[in-house]
Amino acid sequence: MNESDAKYKSLIERCKSGSKEAQRDLYEGLFGLVFTVARRYLKNDFDAKDMTQECFIKLFDSLEKYTFRGSFEGWVARLTTNKCLDHLKKTHPDFLDFEKAEFFLQSQADESADAAQTEEDYKRVKGALDQLPAGYKSVVLMYALQGYKHREIAELLDITVGSSKSMYARGKQLLIENLKTTEYTNE
Repeated sequence: MNESDAKYKSLIERCKSGSKEAQRDLYEGLFGLVFTVARRYLKNDFDAKDMTQECFIKLFDSLEKYTFRGSFEGWVARLTTNKCLDHLKKTHPDFLDFEKAEFFLQSQADESADAAQTEEDYKRVKGALDQLPAGYKSVVLMYALQGYKHREIAELLDITVGSSKSMYARGKQLLIENLKTTEYTNE
């Protein structure tokens, strides 16, 4: 067990005993991680903050299930991902109906943009991801950024492995097309 997980073990045990101070410390220590994962799936900060609160409620209710095998932060990220996916399935009935998903391009790219501008590149990629239909976006994020295997994605989303692979390939293609043809501005 690494030093970080040892610190969490103490906090978890104190949380299980009902310590409000330990809950606050755990919340403060994990807020950035949970919010970042939630923001990847939801289109705005308001929804991501709301989902972050829901994830912490779920986390505190589920601490008994954590077995101290593997990274605690990894477990929290997976819990957050699952909570976000459940939310998307409930709020977007067409979440997995990628045949009907709409995709709109915003504007033509400015070919003279400087690719070395890290902040601008981040905003462009984030904007391009937010433009993807929810089903594609989820699979792309889960596979490319969070390291899930297609088998795991298929289980979490209740789809076939083939659908996961297809959605990833199409989502990646749309993302690349969107990055080539869309300009994002600081608004």
